[in-house]
Amino acid sequence: MCRILSTGCDHRLMAVRSMLLRHSGYSVEEAYSSEETLQRMQSEKIDLLLICHTLTSADHKRLVSEVREKQRSVPVICLTAREGESYAGCINVANSPDALLEAVRSAELRLHGTA
Repeated sequence: MCRILSTGCDHRLMAVRSMLLRHSGYSVEEAYSSEETLQRMQSEKIDLLLICHTLTSADHKRLVSEVREKQRSVPVICLTAREGESYAGCINVANSPDALLEAVRSAELRLHGTA
């Protein structure tokens, strides 16, 4: 089972997103700051990092940069709130349930070498 760390600032949005992913069979943990996210990435086995659009652009860039530097094999999905918004070094996904599940499935397939 793919273990996802979801990070963002909006507790309600995070809870709904986590519920959707859990209902789809994923193990999901939540972090509510970039510092907590980086700490958990170092201390726990995380298969996929999901970054919510509620984090600042600076936090997005910092997280993607540090994860790419230290844990290159971990896919990073950045949820975006605006059309055309994107962050380098991650999979950019519109903030919709269908797009999110498709991106997670795709990343999971790549993790297991079946894509």
